[in-house]
Amino acid sequence: GAGGRCLALSTEKAASAAFFIPAPPPRRPEPHTMMPKYAPADAEADEATALGPTGRFGALKQLGLVALCVAWVLLGTVGHDPWKTQDATTFGVVLEMMARGDALVPYLAGEPVVDNPPLVYLAATGTGVAFSPPLPLHDAARVAAALFVALTLFLLAATATELYGRAYLWLPVLLFVGSVGLWERAQQLSPETGLMLGMAAALYGFALALRRPVAGGTALGLGAGVGFLSAGFI
Repeated sequence: GAGGRCLALSTEKAASAAFFIPAPPPRRPEPHTMMPKYAPADAEADEATALGPTGRFGALKQLGLVALCVAWVLLGTVGHDPWKTQDATTFGVVLEMMARGDALVPYLAGEPVVDNPPLVYLAATGTGVAFSPPLPLHDAARVAAALFVALTLFLLAATATELYGRAYLWLPVLLFVGSVGLWERAQQLSPETGLMLGMAAALYGFALALRRPVAGGTALGLGAGVGFLSAGFI
C-alpha cells in the first residue's frame, strides 16, 4: 500500500545519500626532511653539564685544565740544550739572523737556507731578543714554538665552540694534548710548528665562515699565509 511505497522511497533516498557521501581523504604522509632537529635548550644545557667542567667546583676544574695545557706547553720549552736536527738547525739560523740583521734571507753556516720561508726564524729571533736575558738564548728563542702551540690550542677550542657549542670546548684540546709523539715535536723550534698554527687558523676560518663569511674568510686567509710563510708550498 501507501506505507510500503513510502518505505521503499525513503530507503532509496537513504541509499542514494550514502552512495554520494564522499569518503574522507586519505592521510598524506609527512614530507621527509633532511634538516637536523635541534635539541631544546634544556637538553643542550644537560649536555653541556655532562661534558663540561661544571658543578660546585666548575671554576676550579676549568683552572686545572688550563694549568694542564700551560704545563704541557712549557715543560719542554726551557731547561735543555737544543735537540738534534731541526731544533739545533733552526737555532743556528736564528743566531745567523741576529748576527747579520737580515730578516728576509735565512743563513746557516754562511750559506743561505732556501728550504723554508723566514716566518718561524723571525719569530724565534724576536723572542730570543725579548727574553734573553733572563733566559739563555736558545731557551728564549724556543719560546716562539711555545707561543705557536698555545695559539694552536686556543684556535682548536674556538673552532669546536663555533661548530658544536661551549659543551665541546675542551674535547679537541685534550685530544690534541694527548696525541702520542706530538709533545716532543711540539717543543722543538721548527718551521712545522708555524705550519701547524696556520692550519689551525684556517680550520677556524672555515668554521667561522658558516656564521660570519667575511671574518671567516679573513681568518682562512691569515692561516694560509702563516702556513705558507712558515713551511712554503705544501
